[in-house]
Amino acid sequence: MLLRTRTAKTHAEWTVAFDRLGAVYVLRDDDAARIKIGYSRTPFRRLSSLQVGCSGKLSFVSIIAATEEVEKLLHQSY
Repeated sequence: MLLRTRTAKTHAEWTVAFDRLGAVYVLRDDDAARIKIGYSRTPFRRLSSLQVGCSGKLSFVSIIAATEEVEKLLHQSY
């Protein structure tokens, strides 16, 4: 599996990438020692909606500008 990435050098580059691609996120449930990998165009709203159904505190481990295909690759690897 070859995955090409590059680091955004400015906030503007990140914003353009995020708007174009969406975001792959990793959430952690501290109480249950579990993680969730997902994709969303609005990851902070997604966190809020998931938090409603979860008794533990959820927090972001990572958010990257990426496509749904990257999320699928992560699910295959982890």
